[in-house]
Amino acid sequence: MNNVLNILNDVEDLFSSSIPGMEVFIKSKDPAHTGEYILLDHQPFTFEDVVGNGIVNVHVHVPDLTGEKQNRERLQEICDDVIGLLPDDTFLNGYYVDILSISDSTADEDGTHFITIELTITYNNLKV
Repeated sequence: MNNVLNILNDVEDLFSSSIPGMEVFIKSKDPAHTGEYILLDHQPFTFEDVVGNGIVNVHVHVPDLTGEKQNRERLQEICDDVIGLLPDDTFLNGYYVDILSISDSTADEDGTHFITIELTITYNNLKV
């Protein structure tokens, strides 16, 4: 059976290794970190006997420009990089990953704006 933490680790590894210089965190950001980062969390996963599924949230954060103005151009660049890594029906370490939705940018309390990309994760739980 797939473990949610393993899935988050696999997604973290994909982004860390494919987007140069990008810091990727699971569930919480290092408070000392400044700059761009991706934060991963998830919604509840089902653990059915045959097929399991769930949603991983990919929060792309970019520091604000002067005057708390969002850096939309940079947000879009990073989101394009993330989306480019996940073509339809991406198969990653035993499960399928598809993009479910993309939000508009939102201000965060750490001086960044972020966009959330929701990924659906589907995997086989058949026991062999």
